[in-house]
Amino acid sequence: MSWLSTIFTAIVTAAIGTAVSGYFANLAVRWYRVSGFEGGSGYFVVGLALCGLVAGLIVGLIISRMVAGSAHPSLLWALLYSAAVILIVTSLAAGTARLVADIPPTIDGERVLLHVEARWPVTRAGSPANTPGVALLDLGASTFFRKQEPQHGPLWKEDAHKVDGRWTVSGVVPMVTSRGTPVIAIALNDAERVSFTMPKLPHPTAKDSAWSAWIPTAGQSGATGDSSVTYRYRVLKLTEPVRTENVGDFAVSAIVNYFKPGVAENMTTLDFYATYRITSREKSEISSSAQGDVASLRAAEVAVLPEAAPGTRASGGKTVGESRGHPSTLLVAVNSDSAGSYWALITSENGRLHEQRIARYQRATPPAELTNIPQRMEERRHPWESAGRVDYSSYTESRLLLFDGAVLNIGTREIHAFTSQSAATFVPSVPPLGVSTDAHSFARFASGQVGNPGISVPMLAITNFVRDTVYELPVDPSRMRYSTLDDLNTEWLAHHFEWKRDARGDERLEVRKDFVPIPYHGTLVKDTNDRWTYVFTSGGQPVRQVLVDFLKAEFQATGDTSDGDAYEQILHLGQDSVSITTPGEVVRLASPGSGSASELVARIGKAFNAALASGKYDSAFRKR
Repeated sequence: MSWLSTIFTAIVTAAIGTAVSGYFANLAVRWYRVSGFEGGSGYFVVGLALCGLVAGLIVGLIISRMVAGSAHPSLLWALLYSAAVILIVTSLAAGTARLVADIPPTIDGERVLLHVEARWPVTRAGSPANTPGVALLDLGASTFFRKQEPQHGPLWKEDAHKVDGRWTVSGVVPMVTSRGTPVIAIALNDAERVSFTMPKLPHPTAKDSAWSAWIPTAGQSGATGDSSVTYRYRVLKLTEPVRTENVGDFAVSAIVNYFKPGVAENMTTLDFYATYRITSREKSEISSSAQGDVASLRAAEVAVLPEAAPGTRASGGKTVGESRGHPSTLLVAVNSDSAGSYWALITSENGRLHEQRIARYQRATPPAELTNIPQRMEERRHPWESAGRVDYSSYTESRLLLFDGAVLNIGTREIHAFTSQSAATFVPSVPPLGVSTDAHSFARFASGQVGNPGISVPMLAITNFVRDTVYELPVDPSRMRYSTLDDLNTEWLAHHFEWKRDARGDERLEVRKDFVPIPYHGTLVKDTNDRWTYVFTSGGQPVRQVLVDFLKAEFQATGDTSDGDAYEQILHLGQDSVSITTPGEVVRLASPGSGSASELVARIGKAFNAALASGKYDSAFRKR
C-alpha cells in the first residue's frame, strides 16, 4: 500500500469519526441536558465531532500502515478495519455515556412528574401553613457511580388540610432519571425536613398514576401510622394537571410548563410556571375555544376580579353579578390555537364558560393600572407574577386596567377598544401617570420630536379611550423637574398638570398656571453590601463642583479638587473619605467603607438635598 492510500484511508476514517461522534454528541445533549444558552449545546456537539475527526485520522493512519505491513496489503481491508475500529470505539464511548446518564422516565413517550402527598402524625397540632420558610420537595437518586443532584419542586403547605385528624400537604417534583434508588425529601423549611428511600421507578406505566399505599408502613424504620410523617405518591404525565383550585363557579387546573430556577422574595414554596385549564364546576367537557360560549379554556394567566356592581351589564350584553357569593368573573390570558393569545373576561353561566375578548396578550406583560393613587401606582411598577396558581390579589383594588389597545372598567365590566396612537414613543418603564376624574382619559410619559427633526424631547401623551382620540403635551424638564424616571408618578403629574372640562364636556389635561418647581434633589441608594450611594442621574461637572463646594463649606472637607475634568475626586472628612465620580452626566457620591462611613454619605445626601430645596444652587443645573 502506498502512502497515498494511507492518507485516503485516514481522511475517510476521519469523516466517519466526525459523523458518528457528532450523532452521539447530539444524543448526549439530551441525555445530559446540555444547555443551549449562548450556544453551549452547539459548542458541545462541534467539540465532540472534532474529537471524532482527530481520532479518525489517527486510527486511519495506524490501521492502514498495519495493513500495509501485513501479508495481504489492501486499501479495501484498510478502510474496513479502520471504519470498524472507529465505530467500535465511538460506540463504546457512547454506550458508557448512555449507561451513566440521567435519562428521564416516560409514559407513552411523555416526560413525567412525581406527585407526592405527605401527612403528619396526629400529635402535630399546628398547621404546616404556619411554618416559616420555603417548603419544597427534593427528589434525588443514589447510584453505584454517584449521587444525582436533587431536583426541587413545590410543596403546597398553604393548602394544608386535615384528613382523619392529620395535616396533609401535597406537592410535585420532576423525575429526571431512571437510574438508581430514588430518595425523596419532604421539607417545610430548612430545619423541618424528613427523607425517605423510595421504591425504584425506572420504567413507570399508566398503572403508576394511581396513588401508592402510605409509606413507610408500621414497623419500617421505627415508623408507625400515628407517630411519624408518612407519604404516598403517584406518577403524572407532564400534560396532566398537578393541582386544581376551585374558584367560585370555576375549576382551574394547573399543568406544569417548567419549574422556577430559584426562590423569589417572600415566596413560601418553590412553585412553577403553568398553563391553566379552566372549566365550569357544573360542567367540564372540553371543546375548542371561540368567542362567546365555550366549555373550557387553556390559559397562561388567571386572575380573580373584584365584584361588579349588582346588575351590571358587560359589553356583550350579559348581566354580570356574583353567583352564590363567589367570584363570577376571571381575567384570563387565553391560549388559542386558532386565535393566538389574548386577554379575556370569563364568566360561568349554566355550566358553560362565556368569554369576552379584550386585547392581544404578550407574555410577561400584565395590564397596567390606571390610577391616581400613588401607592397603587408604585405597587404596579413591579406587578406580582403568578406561578402555578390563581392570582387573587393583584386586582382587588383596581378600577381601570390598560391593555394593548383597550381599557377595561372593572366596576362596569365595560371594554373600551381604541385605535388612536400617539406619534410619540412611550417609555415602558414608566407606568401610566394618571387618569381623568371622569375615567375617560389617561396620561403616559413619552418622548417625541417637536420642531427640530431628530431631536427627541420629553412629553405626555394623553389618550381619551372613550372617544378614541390622542394628543400630546410638552414637558419642560427645567421647570417640571425629575431626577430619575422613578420620580415620575401621579403626584408629579398632579403637581404640574390638572384636568379641566372642555366645551364638549370632556376632561383634558392642561399645565397648571404658576406651579412652583419641585426642588432639584439627588437620590440615596443602598447597594447589596448595605452601603449608601448618593446619585444625580444628570448634571455633570457643574453639579459636581457645587457638591464639592458644599462639602468644603459645610463639612470642612479637604482634598485636591483642582482638576475639574477628573473622573474621580477624593475628599477627606476627618477620619473618613468619600469619592465623587462623574461618568458622563451622572454624579455619584460614595464611600469605600461601611458602617459610619456609609452613614456619612447618607447624612451628606440629606443635607445637600435640603440646601438644594432653597434654590440657591439652581444655576448649576441650568448650565447643562
